[in-house]
Amino acid sequence: MDSKIQINHKEWANKFKLKIQKTGSFMAGMIMPSIGILLAWGLWTAMFLYDFDHNKKLGWFDAPMLGRLVEPGIKWLLPILIAFNGGRLVYGLRGGMIATFIIVATITGTDYIYGHYILQKVGDKWVHPGSPNQFIGAMIVGPLSALFLKKVEKLYLHKINPGLEMLVKNFGLAIYAIVLGLGLFWSWGWIMWGITFVMISIIKLFGDNKWVAPLLGLFTEPIKVSFLNNALNHGVLGPIGYNEIQIQRSNGVANPRSIFFLYDPNPGPGLGLLLAYIIFTKKEDRYNATASSLIHTIGGIHEVYFVFIIKKPKMLLATMLGVVGAQFITSYLGGGTIGTPSPGSLISLIALSNGTHALLINLLAFVVGTLIAFGISVLLLLKDKKHLQTESNQGFKITDEGIEFSNNKNQEEKINNSDIKKIVVACEAGVGSSAMAAGLIRKWVNNNNYDIQVTNLAVKDLKDEYDVVITMKSFKDFAQQKAPSAYIYPVEQFIGKNIYDDLYKMIKNKQEIREGK
Repeated sequence: MDSKIQINHKEWANKFKLKIQKTGSFMAGMIMPSIGILLAWGLWTAMFLYDFDHNKKLGWFDAPMLGRLVEPGIKWLLPILIAFNGGRLVYGLRGGMIATFIIVATITGTDYIYGHYILQKVGDKWVHPGSPNQFIGAMIVGPLSALFLKKVEKLYLHKINPGLEMLVKNFGLAIYAIVLGLGLFWSWGWIMWGITFVMISIIKLFGDNKWVAPLLGLFTEPIKVSFLNNALNHGVLGPIGYNEIQIQRSNGVANPRSIFFLYDPNPGPGLGLLLAYIIFTKKEDRYNATASSLIHTIGGIHEVYFVFIIKKPKMLLATMLGVVGAQFITSYLGGGTIGTPSPGSLISLIALSNGTHALLINLLAFVVGTLIAFGISVLLLLKDKKHLQTESNQGFKITDEGIEFSNNKNQEEKINNSDIKKIVVACEAGVGSSAMAAGLIRKWVNNNNYDIQVTNLAVKDLKDEYDVVITMKSFKDFAQQKAPSAYIYPVEQFIGKNIYDDLYKMIKNKQEIREGK
């Protein structure tokens, strides 16, 4: 009986983990394709932000004509991009189209509801001037409107005469868009007021309290190292940060900025952990940590340090306290950025620091986060003598070439397909570390003159058309669910010279069998 309960509990835990991974991957998928535009808007705002009510510059340069792009960018451009991406993920191009129409209707309706009802009925005590930005709105109404269209069309499209299908599709899309648009025009403003009230409460609790704000890092870091960093950064903390920026702008604050953008992207704590491994461990770990530190700090790909925490969970304490220390500096001394530094590199952190004061504080926070994480990591490593003696009991072996994982070495599973034609590297968001890994594998494939396609994408976008799927161990079940026919090649991390040796050996064996050698 106890064993049955234990099995059921394990199954439930696995299902829950898959749900969380799917949700996080989906949220990241709505934001990540538009990161370049988000970065462009953030830099534009930092340079040209202007207070037209008081006729004074808030950005780096005094150019009011260019500052006129800031408001339409956050009010229209960015929510439309997010809504389109969300709708496209649910129902392709048609889903993106209806999501775009709906978000425009909701933004317009929210402006009207706020101006004519909420400000008059509720008053300025609970509502800051102006309607809220619609980042959260786009992430909700975009996918839901596309899902509605998908479910409804599924009921009758297969019954339509092929000659009339385009006509029915176009008129159907128009009718559903109007109906949903009317409903959300009048209702979403009130829903958004409730959401905004919660976000403002979070801002008041953490953003306005210099002593409480840093403690949020105790919760964000464990979520981050669970490979949900993109969902956390862009799906949760980002919208709260942009909402705070909007409140500051409406209050005429010069150089508006938010610390909510820095809980995840600050590379300091991760660098501190890696530096401890570089200095206080044997050459095997030192080699891997050295390569990872450059990728992490300059490239902004934080996933490379997650593996050190996964192998030794107690190291999470170092980065958690590093984040708390760094955020104490930004909170207490008035740091923060104008937007989400993405990728989370030192370069992005500097670029989005709005003003000299913010830049100096953010750099100080980077240094403090590095030193705290480094100090605690050193204490943990020196205390753990087992680590200094051997790593064999961790399920992996480290060589001068990189990390060599025993679970891959001992796998006896073979690919059912006769040939390997398509290999994909899949991570949470489909960018960053997976792109680098795909590049490494593609280079090896080209050097050996094999006719194999190597790509990278987000786990949620996997289809059952690949021969080999390379993904993180934590996403193995999710990947198997998306591509049941594929051979899943799970890894602890994407970067490391020996990680793909088994895969290369497998490809060579397949090629030799095919050529009859």
